[in-house]
Amino acid sequence: MTLGCDAAGLDEDGNRVLVHGVVADPGAAPAADETLDLIVPGSKGALLNWLHETCDVIAREARKDGSIEVRIRVPSEKKARVIGQLRKSGVSV
Repeated sequence: MTLGCDAAGLDEDGNRVLVHGVVADPGAAPAADETLDLIVPGSKGALLNWLHETCDVIAREARKDGSIEVRIRVPSEKKARVIGQLRKSGVSV
């Protein structure tokens, strides 16, 4: 028995397959996450901590001038808040 699908069986090549119906509602599709590349001054440790808590930090690298180069993935529902916080902190977006 297979739960959570509409049908189960074999395809023409003998592979097991599951059929599951998906009804798309274009109006309900979530907005895509956005990836941002930032240069954060080393003195902004609290901001870096907040970015780790709020976003997905994909990459982080210290630069010779003491700043931190960061690549983050921002969930679409947090985008406005993150960009506002970055601007408030003086980080170019």
